[in-house]
Amino acid sequence: MEIVYIVDDNVEFTDNVKELLTLRGGFDEVRVFNDPVEFLNHMNVDVMVAVVDFFMPKMNGDQVILEIKKIQPECMVILVSVNEEAQLPVKILRQNYMEYVCKTDHNYISKIATYAKKHFSFIRFRKRKTEV
Repeated sequence: MEIVYIVDDNVEFTDNVKELLTLRGGFDEVRVFNDPVEFLNHMNVDVMVAVVDFFMPKMNGDQVILEIKKIQPECMVILVSVNEEAQLPVKILRQNYMEYVCKTDHNYISKIATYAKKHFSFIRFRKRKTEV
């Protein structure tokens, strides 16, 4: 199953992303967690795509990502933030957090969907290759 997890304390943002990814993304399911600690309690090796906010009150996104990578190193993490400074995405990508999308980008839903679809395609391809 292609399930996208959204971890962000902003309920309006998560509701919007869930609705748009469900309508346009073609994913089996979109699950929302407004509390990063609750998400990590739910996190398991089946989580393959997670959209994670960088600035959250209980835990910053970089901390959440480190925990995700301990549980599932192959999880595609799409880090989101309203921070438009170029230094943030460069720092994140260097730490192999995979992708960064600015919440103020008009195409942020399309970018999130594209990154997630590419990762699910890669997983399907690798699975078929190992079955042969």
